[in-house]
Amino acid sequence: MKRVSHYVMNLSLVLMFISCSGVSRDNGKIVWVMSDLLQSKEGVLVNGNPKLIESPYGKAVEFDGVDDALFLEDMPIKNLNEFTVEMIIRFDKGGFEEQRYFHTGTVSKDRSLMEMRSGEDTWYLDGMFESKEKWVVLMSPEYSHPLGEWYHIAFTVKDGEQATYVNGKKELEGNVEYKPITEGQTSIGVRQNKLSWFKGAIYSITITDKYLNSKDFTGIK
Repeated sequence: MKRVSHYVMNLSLVLMFISCSGVSRDNGKIVWVMSDLLQSKEGVLVNGNPKLIESPYGKAVEFDGVDDALFLEDMPIKNLNEFTVEMIIRFDKGGFEEQRYFHTGTVSKDRSLMEMRSGEDTWYLDGMFESKEKWVVLMSPEYSHPLGEWYHIAFTVKDGEQATYVNGKKELEGNVEYKPITEGQTSIGVRQNKLSWFKGAIYSITITDKYLNSKDFTGIK
């Protein structure tokens, strides 16, 4: 909580236009509020037993790091030349060293992954976009953070330029030869092939169909 005390969720943005499927689509943004998504029956497959919990922002979904995940038919970055993925997330102790909690696109080769590396008490972010077997991985233990707290994290891609952010602060950037992803699905809480399970909780995921500067990130100020 302390790490995000100066990042106030703008709930009017997050909750506006939420449909019965738990998905908001407005002005080039897709917002998945995890509590609504978990209870949805439309295009969502629930694996294991993800649980509803209280968070500083409202109901969130907790994943046990063993077999909890959501699988969606939707692939929100289809044909995009640029995009921004934002998440309100908490990483917990006791999980695997390597964890994947957002995977969209195909199982391999054409995909975007949000990952983390976990130690005993700390974690650090890992963001990756892979296109036609070419990729760059953005991660470094130099940028470690305490486990058990809520964070806003983001991953931006524009014409192959990539960057990762934690609580609005850029951490790493890189470049990859870029081709838009044209097919696939999405998994939350694990890779699509059910490897590297995530232990922690997620309040929301926002995907914007363009590159955002950190000052324009959705739902924080």
